[in-house]
Amino acid sequence: MPATARKINVTAKDLANEGAGGAYAELNVPWDGPAICTDVNDYDKTAKGGTKGWLADYEVETDSGNKLEFSVHISFNAKARWKLLQWAEAHGLDIEEGVNAIDPNDVIETECGVHIDFPRDDNGEPTSKYREIQEFFPLAELDEDPIEEALEEINKEIPPVDLEEDPEIL
Repeated sequence: MPATARKINVTAKDLANEGAGGAYAELNVPWDGPAICTDVNDYDKTAKGGTKGWLADYEVETDSGNKLEFSVHISFNAKARWKLLQWAEAHGLDIEEGVNAIDPNDVIETECGVHIDFPRDDNGEPTSKYREIQEFFPLAELDEDPIEEALEEINKEIPPVDLEEDPEIL
């Protein structure tokens, strides 16, 4: 069935990228942060040579409080199994070798960490103007600060200084 023609009201705010879509522009990418899964639905594109899987909807909140929505295909295809495993781990689902019963409804209303960026080519150049969820990770990983961890390691290597013995060291 062909698509239906519609009349769509476009405002000056929309054209200035200040409408609902403008909130996406304030999300500086690459961006790592929490996202909540709001819904998961089945999809089946096998009739058109595609895959089967789940379409997971996520909500991300910007610093200014705008809520942005992203949808991600979680394919059952063996070539995309990495994303299914990453997604399951990020939501705390136990996956083991062999057959696993996974209920995608268990992740609805749960949070995980996401990495959002533009899709990029092999040279690192954006291939689209649209941001998308590229990776999932456990929420606990957001608390890790690699710079702080590196400073702690450096400080362990620096011997303590006794200022009473050597007051000129400051």
